[in-house]
Amino acid sequence: MRARGVSIALPEGVEKSELCRLLAAFAIVGRIRTNAYKVSLVSAEGRAVKSSCGEWLRTRPISESRSDTLLILGPDDPRLVSYAPAFTRCLDESSRAARRLGVVGTGAFVAAEAGLLIGREIATDWRYATHFRERFPQIPVKQAKEGLISRPGFLASDRGQFVTELALTMIEEDLGVGTARTVRFLTTINQLAAKHEELPVTIGAKGSGSIKSSCLRCKS
Repeated sequence: MRARGVSIALPEGVEKSELCRLLAAFAIVGRIRTNAYKVSLVSAEGRAVKSSCGEWLRTRPISESRSDTLLILGPDDPRLVSYAPAFTRCLDESSRAARRLGVVGTGAFVAAEAGLLIGREIATDWRYATHFRERFPQIPVKQAKEGLISRPGFLASDRGQFVTELALTMIEEDLGVGTARTVRFLTTINQLAAKHEELPVTIGAKGSGSIKSSCLRCKS
């Protein structure tokens, strides 16, 4: 079976802890199901993107990525960031080609700027929900206690554990309940055993499109 392509779009100052949660879930899938996902970090021009804690993350141009799922992350503080028109334009084009769109935490601000949330209810980082409502009053925001939205072809989440839940929802849709339960169990074990420790993550085949992150801490 051909691996499902997953593109994770990163703006400047991307929230590192949310990226870590996604990569950790996909890494566990890779250990129990071969060739399930091919995950790529993407940006408008394929340049290195600086994370919220100062690390530089290598990316591919989003225009070169033809993925089944596009996941959009956001910065640590969306009030302090503006998004280049080239980036939001590429997101719009990529989302049209993807079967499924996922919006993670403050990625809601990025997706809204790109015009991807028209007619959709959104979940976002609870810390900035009020600011989001003020900035995008036409887009309804789900209550903080309901931090995950799952619709056909669309997922959105609050921060923290809700990001893991978004990944698990994807995995269940694609690979079945049994695989999702196994990933949930192993994720919990890893969080308990390696809390505050460095988590080596390698995803995808070697060569083009592979990701290797040797120092991602699962903190939120």
